[in-house]
Amino acid sequence: MLAEMRLLIGDMAGCTEVIASANLEKALGQSQPWFSRPWLETEGLVRLFSLYWIGMHQAERAYDLAHEFAVRAIQSGRRVMAARAELLVMEAAFKQNRRDRAQLALVRALGSTAGSSAVRLFLDMSAEGFALLEGMTRDKGQSHRTWIDTILGAGGGRSDLRTRASDTISPREKDVLIGLSRGHPTKIIARELNLSHATVHHHLKRIYVKLRVHTREQAVEEARRRNIIT
Repeated sequence: MLAEMRLLIGDMAGCTEVIASANLEKALGQSQPWFSRPWLETEGLVRLFSLYWIGMHQAERAYDLAHEFAVRAIQSGRRVMAARAELLVMEAAFKQNRRDRAQLALVRALGSTAGSSAVRLFLDMSAEGFALLEGMTRDKGQSHRTWIDTILGAGGGRSDLRTRASDTISPREKDVLIGLSRGHPTKIIARELNLSHATVHHHLKRIYVKLRVHTREQAVEEARRRNIIT
């Protein structure tokens, strides 16, 4: 979808134009009450608007939309689809600074996919989500421990944590950390390093896991504490 492609490169203005020109908000409204449109089409609209509203600082709106869709999907037995929606719920919760909500959504996503092969679903999580997942491995009573280890293993997360972060942070990840320390947003870091927005996002994910942090501020603080950056 063209609108989502605009989102991926951080072009909020372009995304807004596409949404308006294609009457996508009207299409979303027509899918409610659920589901007058095909499931996959509705899911695409929910994903688009959840991400769009998160980007437009309307996280509560995104949270409500994704959460309602997740509930409807799980009621209809569409477990993987529900899990994808829960990961959107998680991202919206992070923007609300509600880590408790984010963790509950992640647990529901894990529960919906445990025993499946839907690893790729989780590898597309944000850096915050990946760090939260890693943190859950420290819970001895975690019922999804094996599934979490499988996901982290597929993403290389567990192997990264076997040595000190100061030894495993790559030169490019250090460049990203320097950009973070200067208060630069992702699009500026991408421009300065001649990288795509998605590549910087990937580096952030790895940095969060290696440093065992959940926010940009924590990443900078921890990197300085470990003398990775000055």
